[in-house]
Amino acid sequence: MRSLSFISEKLLIFATNLRKKNEMTKLSDKFDRLFSGKVRHFSSDEIKPKTKTKIFYALQPYGLTKSTFYLRLFDKGFSPWEIYGIRHIKNTFIDAHRTELRRANGGSIQFRDNSGDFFRLLRNAELITVFKDYMLELGMSPNTTTARFSIDNWKAWEKRGLKDLITRFLERYDEDES
Repeated sequence: MRSLSFISEKLLIFATNLRKKNEMTKLSDKFDRLFSGKVRHFSSDEIKPKTKTKIFYALQPYGLTKSTFYLRLFDKGFSPWEIYGIRHIKNTFIDAHRTELRRANGGSIQFRDNSGDFFRLLRNAELITVFKDYMLELGMSPNTTTARFSIDNWKAWEKRGLKDLITRFLERYDEDES
């Protein structure tokens, strides 16, 4: 009889772990749809309340407020620039315009975060309009682009991007109890 109990216990553990893995996969699939632009946001019942809370508390240390979290995730949606993050956007733009930026800035394209240096590099290379058009495609208006990148003051979640933060959350999510 003891071995039957042991087998039942092992099957229960296996089933529980499989359920957790499936929930993680489902959540991962949901975020993949969001990140690929297939959906703008989730319906409020698409993610379990306990999971919503865990996601929020994972993002809160990066400056994402509860109201922004719920508004964007379940109503308005995140703009592509918020999904990719400012670091990724800057690096992508620099890679695409490396030659012009080097030529206009004495061979150097170094800049300090939170200083406005990046926008000055663009101005020197006469790439401001090109960059504003790029940011408009990613969901940021030209006036907001000028204002935000001139002072280069971002919340940590905006710098990192939702995709990076959620990916890190999902890596740990499997170990958590849902």
